[in-house]
Amino acid sequence: MVCWLDEAAVLECITPDLVIGAVEQAFRALARQRAINIPRERVRLPTGVAQHILQGALLDEGVMGYKAYTSSRYGNRFAVFLFDAKTGALGAILEANALGQWRTGAASAVATRALAASEPSVIGLLGAGWQAAGQVRLLHHMYPNAEFRVFSRKMEACAVWCEAQQKELRAAITVVESAEAAFSEADVCITATTSVTPVFQADWIKAGGHINAVGANALNRCEVPEALMRKAVCVVDQRETAQRECGDLLALVEKGHRNWSLLTELGEVLEGLRPARTEADQVTVFESQGLGILDIAVAHAVCEVARAKGLGGQPPNHFLEGSM
Repeated sequence: MVCWLDEAAVLECITPDLVIGAVEQAFRALARQRAINIPRERVRLPTGVAQHILQGALLDEGVMGYKAYTSSRYGNRFAVFLFDAKTGALGAILEANALGQWRTGAASAVATRALAASEPSVIGLLGAGWQAAGQVRLLHHMYPNAEFRVFSRKMEACAVWCEAQQKELRAAITVVESAEAAFSEADVCITATTSVTPVFQADWIKAGGHINAVGANALNRCEVPEALMRKAVCVVDQRETAQRECGDLLALVEKGHRNWSLLTELGEVLEGLRPARTEADQVTVFESQGLGILDIAVAHAVCEVARAKGLGGQPPNHFLEGSM
């Protein structure tokens, strides 16, 4: 029987430690060649609807699958499909709005732990939307004593958002008046925007700072200024995915300042295969495009918890009919 987990069931099973552990193991598996990840494929229709597919397999867990989601003016809809790697049988379908948000936040948390010069006391955040919420949740879990300084151009909405995050997570969150105020004293900086131009200046980042760039997952997007990217230590989630999607790196590669094939992957740092930071005052950047194996790893871990709890049932008719 196919296990079906809706958003409520996923949220009953998911925890920050579970997601961080699954994401880190997936990155390590990719570095050890025990995972297969296919970069995102997109289909865009004249109606304005786009379909996105991220595929992969975790060989040691014996699971393969994909995340599929659609985006339109009506919103985004996410689902993860898991298959048995030996038989090919469909094993589970999960609604994956929260799952994807948490795994993106967990990727930043894992990268921060691996790349930051020290434990952060101040974390700056540009953006106050859906993905930003996952960043705060997972980084607050890893660094509960850190203060978050948040800036968004829509100040009133940002204040409401910060109040909601503070109430739910009991995190120290301050709304600041500018992007510079968010980043100038931050040990860790996060960009969670959809900008097509850099959202901060290179000289705002202090020596030894670390940046998690979350939003530039298309070649026409850009969050990090070229001046900083030229001197920073840059780590990506996967070289092949970065080549297809990382707008922050595109100009540098075209100008000969970076080579796609020589980029360091986060899993290689975690496994000790490649160094990242070699000096305390270096600035590090983690370019987070998003990998299907991260969704598969988290979904697989959530399913294990769901089975232990006796959760899951047949997918409802409206889901199978495509309305989700």
